[in-house]
Parts: sequence; structure tokens; C-alpha cells
Amino acid sequence: KIALETATPAAMTGSFHHGSTWQGTSWIMLTDVVGTSVLTFAGVARQLGWVLTISFIIGLAPVAVYTALLMSRTSNILAKAPGARPATMGEAARITLGGDRAAGMVYFAVY
Repeated sequence: KIALETATPAAMTGSFHHGSTWQGTSWIMLTDVVGTSVLTFAGVARQLGWVLTISFIIGLAPVAVYTALLMSRTSNILAKAPGARPATMGEAARITLGGDRAAGMVYFAVY
């Protein structure tokens, strides 16, 4: 028998991170929204009609671009922040927005 072991950077250094990182959580949220959108698109297009469906897609495109810009700016701010990297979305809010109140609102909205 041959046992194959995969070594990850965390396993090599002996440090393990329990839970999800804020980046992992944002990817999970993104795939959840996109997956749901793809699965329901045909039914919504049938109910609204093609004109309204395409209008909504074009109208919501700037919202998607703005959200992507906010996520990019947040990532840049967190990369420049001194100290430990945030492990949760709430900790990322505490660093970028400042204070426990912002972190609490993000914890409430996300979880």
C-alpha cells in the first residue's frame, strides 16, 4: 500500500486555521448568489419577458461593478493594514471601517 499525503503550507508550518477566512466567506457568498441566479434565470425570464429581463440585467450591471470595486478597495486596505490578517468579515469591517459597532453590524448582516 502506498499512502499519499498532501502537504499544505499550514500543515508544513504546524499552524492551523479553524473556520473560514473572510475571503473564503466572500467566495462562498458569491457562488451562492451566482448559482441561485443561474438556476432561477429561465423562470424569471419567462415571467418578466425578455425586455424586462434584459433591462434588469443592464440596470444592475453598475451595481455589480460598484460592489466589485468596493471588494477590491477593501482588499487593498486590508493588505496595507499592520498586524494580523482578519479571519472573519466582522474583523475586516473593524479594520476598514473602524470600531466594534461596524464589526457588529457586519456580523449581524452576514451571519
